[in-house]
Amino acid sequence: MPHQTCQTFFARTVAAAAFALLALGTPAAAQGANEIMRSLSGDPAARANEIIEMEIPMPGGQKRTMVLDYSRSIDLAVFFPFDSAEITPQAQWTLNELGQALAHRQLAGQRFLIAGHTDAAGSDAYNRTLSERRALAVAGYLQQHFGIRPARLVPVGFGESRLADPARPRDGVNRRVEVTLIAY
Repeated sequence: MPHQTCQTFFARTVAAAAFALLALGTPAAAQGANEIMRSLSGDPAARANEIIEMEIPMPGGQKRTMVLDYSRSIDLAVFFPFDSAEITPQAQWTLNELGQALAHRQLAGQRFLIAGHTDAAGSDAYNRTLSERRALAVAGYLQQHFGIRPARLVPVGFGESRLADPARPRDGVNRRVEVTLIAY
């Protein structure tokens, strides 16, 4: 899939999910670990159109090509204090739901991209670093509290490069953590 098409597909998919969550008035995890597990298990019929190969920015400026299955993906509202990667009590509740889902035998053998995103306030470089720190904090929490093996989680920071709502670049809907199956 051409890069522009991939970005357009990604922006539409993320925006639709984010708007659906806002319409519900609750973060995805409010529906519980079972709903997260269903989202990450995906619909086998939908997979063919949502498997995308893309370059992922790794910490330290490296890039790695991964194949991601966006039919098995979920955006979670994981809240952090302004300019911080400290996990709040509200974020712990969401991450506990995610940890229960990832620890379930149905997902136990799978690897997931833990992608941190920011809004557009601040510089590109700063936002990328902040989103990396937040993705690392989420992965660390899941490892420490749920025994998720580090090899199953690939934390990355996209900063402001993949806004959920490009029309409102500084809106809170853009500050999120996305969990996506690494297909291979």
